[in-house]
Amino acid sequence: MSNFYTRKGDDGTTGILGEGRLPKYHPRIEAVGTLDETTAALGLARALSHSPQVNVILVQTQRDLYGLMAEVAATPENAERFRSIDASRVEWLEAQTDSLSETVEMPAEFILPGETPSGGALSLARTVVRRAERRVV
Repeated sequence: MSNFYTRKGDDGTTGILGEGRLPKYHPRIEAVGTLDETTAALGLARALSHSPQVNVILVQTQRDLYGLMAEVAATPENAERFRSIDASRVEWLEAQTDSLSETVEMPAEFILPGETPSGGALSLARTVVRRAERRVV
């Protein structure tokens, strides 16, 4: 039986993909944590969504984020081994966004999140995604 904890981080450090450990407050660990939070927020949005098309996009995006988390968590010597996001993945996401924009009328003003549970979850996920982007950059 395995545990949900290792106790290896009790000293205030976290393991990375490669040699060594980093302090839990290190910017790279913050970025990985925020990417993990992004995946969870997208999962909540997916659980509340009633759109099969949106759910397919969200699942694939979550999988892409797991790959990105590995790359960010890797030491510089190992990062290339975990690289999974390339121009084709960005093009895919842009194409999905373009496809959805053809079915959704753009609002004339700012959207107040919360019209529906799924819409509120997507708005929350959007803000977490933006924070993750800032942390990774």
